[in-house]
Amino acid sequence: MGTIVKVVPLQLGKNADGSVKTLDDILDEMSDPTTITADNVESFFYKLKEAYLNNNKKNVLRMVEAAYHGFTYEAAILNYHIKYGIYADVEQSTGRGFLDLYILLRKDQHGNYVPNAVKIIIEFKEEQRKGSNSIMSVQDAVKQIEEKAYAFQFAGRTQSQVVIIVGADFGATGETVRAKESKIDLPKQSFISKLIDARQATLDHTTIKQELKTIYDSTRSDESLDRVILGELLSSNVVEKNVFIIKDFPNGQRVSMFVFKNQYQKAVILTCIEQENLASPKYVRVFLRIHRNQQ
Repeated sequence: MGTIVKVVPLQLGKNADGSVKTLDDILDEMSDPTTITADNVESFFYKLKEAYLNNNKKNVLRMVEAAYHGFTYEAAILNYHIKYGIYADVEQSTGRGFLDLYILLRKDQHGNYVPNAVKIIIEFKEEQRKGSNSIMSVQDAVKQIEEKAYAFQFAGRTQSQVVIIVGADFGATGETVRAKESKIDLPKQSFISKLIDARQATLDHTTIKQELKTIYDSTRSDESLDRVILGELLSSNVVEKNVFIIKDFPNGQRVSMFVFKNQYQKAVILTCIEQENLASPKYVRVFLRIHRNQQ
């Protein structure tokens, strides 16, 4: 027979009445989609940091990103996998990179399955100092999750479109955890569909910029913008459409021109210039011109 090991809840010292303080109270709130907030998720990670430091009196745990990552994963899985049905994923490919850790509490405190559990995505950083200036921070971690669109495409085994993103550094001084709530609003129309349906007055620069950001967030790093637009145009109900591609452009650039008329009989000329030798279309330059017919 194998050896049975009893795993006790992660200990964080004593309460005023002498009882052992655990993370359960915070996790009870986090397991309910109506009570989970960025604040209680932030509190959870601050408590994890406290536990990390309390269990590192003899400096057996290194103050590095990989150690924070492993400690958080094991603390969640070993202590709370059964009670809260915790699902955790590490180094998952999504968006424009690989997220550090994803946690989902699939059961509430009463053991009921939660189909719309809120996603929690964590990016760890370790503080590195060059002279007296910190060159890494939890703000950088949160910014990385947002800019690399980790949450946008990640289904994460839940029906919820709400995500809480967390930046954490257990070894830093000052702010060591930052959590932020976000909602993923998936577009109801493609970029080309909006161009087809839009009047000139409503197609402003802000709208165009947001639509291009949505394309960036919803595609992978090996996909090019002009190919995405081409696919949208070909699948549209526009009868007359023309595409011109110039490949032999200076500095390895590729120029694509899309010409068509929208439903208001306005000519649309969309010109896209991309670097062919870049892995990520983050650096795409896009020029959009919409011309009115004089008829």
